[in-house]
Amino acid sequence: MLAVEGFEQKVVRFTTDIPYLTNWGKPLLLGPGSILVAHTKDEFVVKKDLETAVGLYVELVKSLLKQDRQDEQDN
Repeated sequence: MLAVEGFEQKVVRFTTDIPYLTNWGKPLLLGPGSILVAHTKDEFVVKKDLETAVGLYVELVKSLLKQDRQDEQDN
């Protein structure tokens, strides 16, 4: 998976479908809520986590666009 500078990374012992989504470019895995309840019958996301995620998504897009522009200049 793609690592983006400035974003915290960690490894968890859970699975994802990302390895099967090969036609979509470099995968990123980021989302609100707790991995402990993700995709369970009792899954939930706290409103504060959703609000935080919005900011993360905005910063991620900005970072990716900046990185893309830098890659274009280097080539």
